[in-house]
Amino acid sequence: LVGTSNHVSANEQLFRLSQLLPQAESMIFVHRKGEVNSEIQEKEFEDASSIREIEFQEMEAVDLPDLQVSLDSIEAIPDFIYSACDTLIQKGGDEVISLWAKENGVPHIGCLEVSIKTGAVMGVVADPYELGFISGEKIVQILNGASPMWMTSARVLNPDIIINMSVLEELGIQLPDSLIDISELVE
Repeated sequence: LVGTSNHVSANEQLFRLSQLLPQAESMIFVHRKGEVNSEIQEKEFEDASSIREIEFQEMEAVDLPDLQVSLDSIEAIPDFIYSACDTLIQKGGDEVISLWAKENGVPHIGCLEVSIKTGAVMGVVADPYELGFISGEKIVQILNGASPMWMTSARVLNPDIIINMSVLEELGIQLPDSLIDISELVE
């Protein structure tokens, strides 16, 4: 989309996650190996988890079979697993992670709305409709003579918190009052 980003800060995501899983002390961050955007996101999560005293582990995969092998070789089960917003996750990685997480009783946190609807327990995500609206406004500015070179990128200021209630129930996690009124609850 023109001049927009679906980026939601790691601090915002870990803050919301701490409301759902206040005892979480360890995480695995899963992303496609060599994808620059997810490497930037990984670094941001590593720094934010350090501040929150969450033990951070990175998991890189080149494709879905590599992801499955990596998941199956985890020795110390984390308190949660987070999937990046990259092409590995978009092309089926979220489903592979959700299946592994379900089998191991681990909350899967996604950054894409589809991840939550296909098995992740929670995500703090940018609304694609709002991103499209912001892009449309930028296109109108360009059509009215604005130079794209001088336009800044924009992002959604109030991301959606989406919680998959059926997964939450399967994991035996109680939805805290602090998230009830501010979250979209899906089955």
